Order: sequence, then structure tokens, then C-alpha cells
Amino acid sequence: MVTGFPVVQLSELSFILAPLLLIPLHSAASVKKRAVEEVMSQGVEFNRLMLEMRSMQAEAMARQKPAASEPVQGAPSFSEMLGQAVNKVNETQQASNKLATAFEMGQSGVDLTDVMIASQKASVSFQAMTQVRNKLVQAYQDIMQMPV
Repeated sequence: MVTGFPVVQLSELSFILAPLLLIPLHSAASVKKRAVEEVMSQGVEFNRLMLEMRSMQAEAMARQKPAASEPVQGAPSFSEMLGQAVNKVNETQQASNKLATAFEMGQSGVDLTDVMIASQKASVSFQAMTQVRNKLVQAYQDIMQMPV
């Protein structure tokens, strides 16, 4: 008897090995056949996918490209809209500064709550404009990094 190893009875061994004996053993030919069938089915799926992609490409190429539309008369351009937004933020900040100065000078009719609300409006509008600027810069950088 070897020490350090548990003694296993034959009945215990058969209990452990019984599930392993129920696993069907496959021959190399059947495993290869199954692998070939899987590859063939994947090949068929790949070919079907390629055909669909080619048909979609043909449809896209067959469509007539819409003519470049002329800008609508009277509609502001993007640069005009952006300039107006920057001017609006500037006006909001100047109004906030005027209210704060008036409150500090002790002018009547200027309430602290009005000053704080104007200050917060100016702050929020400036933060929004900063985010728009960041998005524009990021979009520009993404376009410049695109391969031609």
C-alpha cells in the first residue's frame, strides 16, 4: 500500500467513470466531416452576405445623386448663426456685469436675487458656448485626420 494516496474501491471508481463512458467517442473521420460541414455552412452564409452587400452597392450606385440644393434665400448661414450665438452670450455677460455693478454701487431697485440669476444665466450660456466650440474643434480634428 502506497501512503499519501487515497484507497479507491472499484465500486467508487465505476461511479466516477460511468458518466465518462456515456460520452460518445467520435472517429477522426466523423470529426473532420462535421468540421467541413460547419465551414461549408459558414461559407454559404459568407457568400449570401457578400451577394446582399453587392446588390445593396449596385442599388446605391444606380440611384441618382440629388442635385446640390441652393441655400434658401433669407435663411441664415451656419457662420451667421454661430456669430449671433456668440453675440448673445456676450450680451448676457455684459448685462450680468452691469447688474452686479449696480448692486455693488447700492442703486435702488437692484435686488441680490436678480443679480445672482443674471450671473447664473451668463455662466450657463458661456458653458454651453464652450461646449459647442469644443464639439466643433473635435469635428474639425476628426475630419482632418480622415484618410483621403
